[in-house]
Amino acid sequence: MRNSHPTHRATSVATRESKCSKCRRPGPLEGDIHAAGYPHFVVDPVNGRIIAQHIAIRFANLTRPTASLSDEFEKIHGHARREDREWMKLLAPFKGQEVVSYHNAWIYFAERFGLKMDCSGTQTGHSANPAHLADVITKMKAAKAHVIIVDAYLNRRTAETVARNTGATVVDVSQFPGGVKGTDGGYIALLDYLVNALAKALGDKK
Repeated sequence: MRNSHPTHRATSVATRESKCSKCRRPGPLEGDIHAAGYPHFVVDPVNGRIIAQHIAIRFANLTRPTASLSDEFEKIHGHARREDREWMKLLAPFKGQEVVSYHNAWIYFAERFGLKMDCSGTQTGHSANPAHLADVITKMKAAKAHVIIVDAYLNRRTAETVARNTGATVVDVSQFPGGVKGTDGGYIALLDYLVNALAKALGDKK
């Protein structure tokens, strides 16, 4: 009988220090506003595969191993790897370009795809005073940044104000499937939306 446990060796989530972003990159155990730990490393698709692998192994240990469990994991893992290569190709032309975020939640995603992430959009992620917004606008113009990403639960009006003054495109994003339209299909559908939405916005030079 063949081994029905997931066959890929479990590894640790990638948590190296950010070298290409203007935001500090917290480790998974650094909670910031999250008491249980910083959760935003999951939007790095490599980390996503590692997490899925650990879940599959844990399920295999808790239940009687079955071939179907192993087959399903291998199917998902292989699909994710193929998609990952396509995602890298889509964002490769924009390597080094700056994206402005309104919450320090996108460092791992940016690092994986070679983007520069500036999380100075607002001081708290929810509001900003006029002087701060003026500073953001000045910095965006100097950096020629023309994409702002906004998590679905945040107030979009602040981003739109900055966009009107910089010619930037506002992209709605979410860290969880179903958070924005077109991501109900699960984790891979979410990453597919994020990559394609950013590639389109970055390609639309103002």
